[in-house]
Amino acid sequence: MLKYNTFQDIIFDLDTALNIKGFSGPYIQYTHARTASIIEKSSVTGINDPVFHPTIEDKEREVLRCLYRFPEIVERATVSFAPNLICNYLFELCQHYNHLYNDLPILNAPEEEQREFRIALTLGVKQILKSGLFLLGINAPDRM
Repeated sequence: MLKYNTFQDIIFDLDTALNIKGFSGPYIQYTHARTASIIEKSSVTGINDPVFHPTIEDKEREVLRCLYRFPEIVERATVSFAPNLICNYLFELCQHYNHLYNDLPILNAPEEEQREFRIALTLGVKQILKSGLFLLGINAPDRM
């Protein structure tokens, strides 16, 4: 329900609201659970040193660009009293991350630098999803 603009007519459809593959809360929660699973499998507890990977793939770049915009989106949503801006942003972030996940190996990346970079990127996505869901009053489960 938060994805709608306050000046928009709302037509509620239960199937759409609970769809794990569409623009819905469960889709964002599922992506958060996916990132948690990847991090758990990687045995990484956190990234202390900056991770540098000289050749960034386009899908990695899109996720980075999206992560960078989070503070701006939160500020705009706060000033405008528009939680739908955060919903739209989180959905976009999930789409970019899931494209990366489907097309590029994370834990089995061919080079160690790629693996470390993608795990660091996954940690960033997880944190932003958790923060964004918290701001919306939605639970961010580690398993689904």
